[in-house]
Amino acid sequence: MLRIKGLASSLLFVLMSVMFVFTGYAAPGDGVYSVDKEFLSYLKQGKIKGLPVYLGMTRSDVIKQWGEPTEYAKRYGNANYNGCSRCKLDEIQLHFHSSGSLQSILLRMPKISSQQLIALLGKPDAIDGNGDSRSITTYIYEAGAYRAEFFGGGNDVETVTVSYSKQALNSKYPVKMFINAEQVLFADAPPILRNNRLYIAVPEFIHEYGGEVSWSEDFNSADILLAVPGNPAGKNAEFSVGRKSVKIGEQQVAITLAPLIVQDRLYVPFADFAKIFEMKYRWDPKQKAVLITK
Repeated sequence: MLRIKGLASSLLFVLMSVMFVFTGYAAPGDGVYSVDKEFLSYLKQGKIKGLPVYLGMTRSDVIKQWGEPTEYAKRYGNANYNGCSRCKLDEIQLHFHSSGSLQSILLRMPKISSQQLIALLGKPDAIDGNGDSRSITTYIYEAGAYRAEFFGGGNDVETVTVSYSKQALNSKYPVKMFINAEQVLFADAPPILRNNRLYIAVPEFIHEYGGEVSWSEDFNSADILLAVPGNPAGKNAEFSVGRKSVKIGEQQVAITLAPLIVQDRLYVPFADFAKIFEMKYRWDPKQKAVLITK
């Protein structure tokens, strides 16, 4: 099985993102991207100047524009276009929401300093990091329901990811989740209701909670490791699609509902999940929210 840790997987995605050589808006055919002063006006519309694809576009419509991606990680919704002659760009990474709509676009830029970025776009809405040469810094710009994150090491920026703001995404979801009174803002694959029963997605919720996930090769089984009361080292439980039992050690433990696949994501029944991992929670009908206490 492939083991992915919550924080480690996020860092891995960032590091993979830095490797993609998309450097994109410019005249067709030059394969590079350069931010200009109109960037934020396009961002307010969920668009990037010079690209025919935009946030919210369906995967099928993207394929009509650019053809099939050279790489597609179905379980995570990532599509890479390498040497894309139809899009006139060297490389681009797209991420599709579990609904099939385009959720984010990652581009690599010619390296510029943070001072140059601020001169073009003004003061960022937030800065994550301290900007010294030994740290990773992200400059965040918000524009309506959308955001752009310029990422780089030290005082330079080299990539930009354009996406929906998490607040905008989560305001549309039918169920909210809170851990220790702090709302969990899902970037993708939110909790869903099926026949009035709540399901949570793997690995999205697991990573937010601070656990680890190991996948089977076909991604139809997930071995989940979470800390439980009295056992900070954690408990392992393996959930499999269509199976009303969970493997814990060498035992099979019955559960009331079987995990299922929705939009290429593995979902597990929350009530069974919470019981196995001894979670304390309650349902708030006014907020339509699950309130979890760790």
